[in-house]
Amino acid sequence: MLINKCLSIICFLPVAYFFADYAHAFTDSEDLRRKEAISLMAAGEYDAAKEILEEMSKKGLSSALVRNEQQKLLGQVQLRLEDYNGAIASFTNVIDFPRAERTTALINRCYAYLQLNLLLDAQRDCSEGRHIIERVNLTNLSKDTSEGTQAFRQISLSMVEAEIFVNLGQPEQALEVLYSSREIVEDANLEIKNYWGLLLSIAEISSSIGQYKNSLKILDEIEHIIPNTERHRLLAARASTLRGMGDVDGAVTNWTDAYNASLEVGHHAETNIGYLFLACAHLIQEGRNEDALSPCNAAAEANPKSALYAEANAFAITQAYGLSAGAKEINRATQLSLNSPIRAFVAQKLFEQIPSVTGIIENLYDLTSLEVESNQP
Repeated sequence: MLINKCLSIICFLPVAYFFADYAHAFTDSEDLRRKEAISLMAAGEYDAAKEILEEMSKKGLSSALVRNEQQKLLGQVQLRLEDYNGAIASFTNVIDFPRAERTTALINRCYAYLQLNLLLDAQRDCSEGRHIIERVNLTNLSKDTSEGTQAFRQISLSMVEAEIFVNLGQPEQALEVLYSSREIVEDANLEIKNYWGLLLSIAEISSSIGQYKNSLKILDEIEHIIPNTERHRLLAARASTLRGMGDVDGAVTNWTDAYNASLEVGHHAETNIGYLFLACAHLIQEGRNEDALSPCNAAAEANPKSALYAEANAFAITQAYGLSAGAKEINRATQLSLNSPIRAFVAQKLFEQIPSVTGIIENLYDLTSLEVESNQP
């Protein structure tokens, strides 16, 4: 059974949902750079957005409020770039700001802690965020918080809490939280196209506990609303589900399509080469070594420093064409990892090609006996 890649929760949600609230506080120059950063984020150009936001800090900002908003954006970018320590620092700056709206920053910092497997820190932030949301719901203390914004915060928090449940080995509880969030989307009449990540999470977790038909149904539901830049995630989720159902060919096709889809939107080959490795590994698992040659070789070439990919490629070549054909890749794998398990595999293959030691001794004994008998008078 596949272990799904860690869910990218917060980053699935609409970009810069809250960042227009304080636009009036920015100077014209700051507002221009802020809007440019938001546009780059929406286009997936996170490195460029980070450069602009960091440059804003270096040149100095007109007010503490502007710095607070700049740190929110920078934290979002750092999450996307998987700089979780940086994101924690940025969102901490927001949380510590006296006039800050803490809820969103707490949710984002909770997510960053979660990616570093700091579950207690994640639970602390999520619990505080949940307390604030529930207090606002009960007392309606915040006149500035619209129903849509409040719903957004509840959904984003629930999605992070669901991932905590997944990490704790409680997928059923995660699904319960996510289905509650789906009801919020429907009750608040929010556009589902902005919450495709919520449905994708439901599909992935459903697949992980064997609810394959439900998973495929949800994947079909979001196929036409998921952004093209994220289509590879949907294809990978479908591949995992099909593999769980025993459809190896369907799974391999979708993993291959996921890899190609990621290339089409400008991702580097090594970024999502894991999709091809999954196709390679599961074909090997099924004993289809010749079919595995193409994805195994592509994975090994895309990341030549990976001992794991080299080992899989060496195994597929050797199983398909023999030990001599795989010798070069075997040597490369052992150079990348001195403790490579490919060594034991090679020893086994060599042993299979050599007559048993017992047989050799028996033959020598027989020949010696014949020679002794022939020399007797």
